[in-house]
Amino acid sequence: MPGQTIQMNVRDASIGRLHRLGVEMLPYMRLFGVDEDSVYLQHIMSNEAVICEDVETLVLCQGHTPSNAVEDMARQMGLGHHLVGDCIAPRTAEEAVLEGLR
Repeated sequence: MPGQTIQMNVRDASIGRLHRLGVEMLPYMRLFGVDEDSVYLQHIMSNEAVICEDVETLVLCQGHTPSNAVEDMARQMGLGHHLVGDCIAPRTAEEAVLEGLR
């Protein structure tokens, strides 16, 4: 289907652009904690714990269902954050990716 091809190209181009900007992508991870400069993750398949230290910015991609608990935690900790995509209102994948790059 042409729509799916375009969607994949937009996503792949966006991921490539983020990588060139020094953004590390960690797919298949579940966020289970954040503190001042560290992020605590767990791989969804192996359950391996991963700690990322000296983190300046965290971009959390929730998929189709927003997690208000994560936003509440960020707000309570005084962490700057922006909601984009399906966290605000239903979006297509293309719209969410393009909105996230702005």
